[in-house]
Amino acid sequence: MFENFSADSRRAVVIAQEEARGLRQEHIEVTHLVLGVTYVGPGVLSAYGITPRHARMVAARATPRLEQQRIGHIQFSTGTREAIRVASFIADATGCPTVEPEHLLAGILSIGALERV
Repeated sequence: MFENFSADSRRAVVIAQEEARGLRQEHIEVTHLVLGVTYVGPGVLSAYGITPRHARMVAARATPRLEQQRIGHIQFSTGTREAIRVASFIADATGCPTVEPEHLLAGILSIGALERV
């Protein structure tokens, strides 16, 4: 699934997973993916006031915490899977050989998830 992701995009996904785990949440939500993108490609988002700190606060409020921190694999939410699917489609449609953080952001925007951030 991530073989055509750039190093920065992979890092954004790993950060999203780490944040979901650290916040003791059941799934990797779109807000976690936004948080990952703010770390690897903050330019566009910071212009709109979305910083890693802001994105983390939103992610923490977005879904309830589990009693205990999750061990092992954390699954993507339906919205996150859709944003990643759209990001891959956009990269392919524009002739980019790799999915970049801006494609992830476009995927997030296309499903209307950034409105919650």
